[in-house]
Amino acid sequence: MFPTARPGKGIHTEHQDLTGFTHAYNAESDTTDTDSDESLVNDLPVVKVRGPENQSVGLWSYLRHDNIAIFKPKAKSLLKTMKNFAVKYLGYEPHHQKLMILYPGQLTPSEVKDKYDIRPGSVVMVMPSSKKYVKVEINQMKSSFSLLVDATSTVYKVKCQVKRFKGIPIHRQEILFKEKVLENNRRLFEYRVRNKSTLYVMILAHFDILINVYTFWGKVYRFYMDPCNTGIDVIHAIFTRTFSKDRPKDAGTHEYCIPLHNLVLSHNEKLVVWDSCLANQKVKSGSNLLLTTVAYQNATDLQQITVTTENGERYHVIASKYDRWSVVSFILHGLTNVPVDLMQIYKNEQQMNLSTMVGHIPPGTSIVMNVVMTHIKSDVMFGVPLWINIGNGITENIKIAANKTVRSAKKKLERLGVPYATMYELVAGNNKISNTSRIYDVIYDMKSPLFLKLEKFPIFVHTPDGVIYKTYIDVKQTIGQFKQKMQLKSGKPMTHTRIIMSGVELIEHENVTLYDAGVNVRSSLFILPDYEADFFFIHGINWMIKLKFPSVRVAIDIRDTVRDDNEIPEQCINCLLTFLYWYHVPRFLTKYRVKPKPQSMARMPKAEETLYPMAQLLPRYIFPNRDNQDKRTLAE
Repeated sequence: MFPTARPGKGIHTEHQDLTGFTHAYNAESDTTDTDSDESLVNDLPVVKVRGPENQSVGLWSYLRHDNIAIFKPKAKSLLKTMKNFAVKYLGYEPHHQKLMILYPGQLTPSEVKDKYDIRPGSVVMVMPSSKKYVKVEINQMKSSFSLLVDATSTVYKVKCQVKRFKGIPIHRQEILFKEKVLENNRRLFEYRVRNKSTLYVMILAHFDILINVYTFWGKVYRFYMDPCNTGIDVIHAIFTRTFSKDRPKDAGTHEYCIPLHNLVLSHNEKLVVWDSCLANQKVKSGSNLLLTTVAYQNATDLQQITVTTENGERYHVIASKYDRWSVVSFILHGLTNVPVDLMQIYKNEQQMNLSTMVGHIPPGTSIVMNVVMTHIKSDVMFGVPLWINIGNGITENIKIAANKTVRSAKKKLERLGVPYATMYELVAGNNKISNTSRIYDVIYDMKSPLFLKLEKFPIFVHTPDGVIYKTYIDVKQTIGQFKQKMQLKSGKPMTHTRIIMSGVELIEHENVTLYDAGVNVRSSLFILPDYEADFFFIHGINWMIKLKFPSVRVAIDIRDTVRDDNEIPEQCINCLLTFLYWYHVPRFLTKYRVKPKPQSMARMPKAEETLYPMAQLLPRYIFPNRDNQDKRTLAE
């Protein structure tokens, strides 16, 4: 047996510094979202053979998962013989590993207590003695932590643990190990994941939920967000709209305005955790969030402050004496639409620092708001208003200089929180406006809204040879057309390949468009070879069989494959069925094979009709001395 096998040796592990990691997650404390095989009917068919004495016993190790050894149950020292064999050929170490047994018709192995537990048709398994730690890195969240996993756990179960730990939805996770994508219905030992291995989680952001945020300064904001976004992302998106383009760098950390510990973001009267994903806090499309301060939330020492502008207008502001002056400036922003960073507040002719507390304001105190005109950009002073519809009843109103390009308008939308705005086409009717066109050349009606529609978008395609292609696809491009395109691009046939996204194979028909299948802007698709069969090596005393096991979709395929193979001895059938049912059971479950979709999606609109370049329909009209005219217009 195993003429090419090396003597068993221990698993070499290297110490990895876990400093800075969060505490290890204890998977045993959770009882939800498990993928236990016992969820299936624990009554699998057993092939009848002539007498139990003719049924063999199998031996399998997670270290060599494609090999199984067969033993006769008549031996008196069967358990000892199997242990010696496992030590010699399977790398079994009693101090670091243990023996478990899988009985016929069952899907959950149990501990081997003595030799009488080994019944004919069973399979003895070499398993790790305890769960192992794996390091998980999420570069997009700048987070790393460790998880306690079992070698026989599926990738889906690891994703469930990541979801409970960081809140990332399962269908938004892509797990990579040694530059290979892991499929949900595979077990960790199939990828040779060992103790202290590093798994990389890539977040697939689609920005397909639409939330409403009510603020304490009276404005309501509607954002396209992703379930993987956190509460801090919501705050950043709101603060971006309250500052001018040249806002201070400190505003990015929110300390310039209001510290996070002074803010309260709530959903359904529950606090939103800053560093946890929105999906983990049951924030869905259409959810309403409330942003306020701690003092407003508890109505602590609120007082009315009268603020006078340079024009003589008076505004009555309610703020707590424990609030900062930045809270007053935000409320004034809601009343005047003046960016917060352009405000200067004076108390008794003395300029106030926005980061200091308001304190008690006696009646009659002179509070004046001044606007710093030197920091105002030309877009604010001389820009033309553009109404841009981004779908789902949202119309963005921006001001931009008429001599700027359409690309500048898209970048401004992207800065305001419109996801991937530069990837969309700016459309007027059925005509798309070129990015290099200037506003005054192509837009004549400032009252009619323009539209953002998705026509082509980039994706990243990972091929089996390690090459990553960045390619643009049309929203109407089908899966079949995409395969033909990649075949021409890579020079390799795509007939026997599978497309993996979020650890799940795209099983839709080839006439279905990639966009309708869930592919979005900057999505990553992994092309894997479609292996027609898995191979298992069955070893007897003086014989070996290479079992070609076709890719199965239903459990009955396993029984038919084993019974139809004439080379397999009859007494080996039951133990092989016992092992193969357990090995392949994750591939039968629907939750592993079918990609889950969100209950409600609020994606930005796509181009349903054909878009024509506007330059072909509306020739550019050249005004004489146009540059001088632009300068006069801006000066006025």
